[in-house]
Amino acid sequence: MNIIPYDKIVHATIKVKKAELIDIPHAARLQYRLMTNDAIIKAKVHFQKEYIELYYNPKSEENKSMQPKISLDEIIKILNDNGVHPLKNGIKEEIVDYKTTLFDKMFNPPQIREIRPHGWGQSQAQKQ
Repeated sequence: MNIIPYDKIVHATIKVKKAELIDIPHAARLQYRLMTNDAIIKAKVHFQKEYIELYYNPKSEENKSMQPKISLDEIIKILNDNGVHPLKNGIKEEIVDYKTTLFDKMFNPPQIREIRPHGWGQSQAQKQ
């Protein structure tokens, strides 16, 4: 049984005006509203840098599972309903592999230890 629900997903970066994000709590509410949509896998609203980063299951890709799908036009409609309008030429989309982009980072995180812990000998550190 394969536990990975997607093959290919879309990573979209949408530039917006900071004035439309209003303030940090408003940006957080927008991020929450985006995440309530089942087809959006990950959403992050960068208030200071004035852009929204999304990973979503596109209608254009054939994925193994029966997960809900969404198009970029539907995402833009959701943003417009929340009072945020993307800048013209401010939308970048790329199709990425779900396993290498999100799944491996969640379940097989990179090792962050660069030096051995205090009190460990060289032989103990090599076992790790």
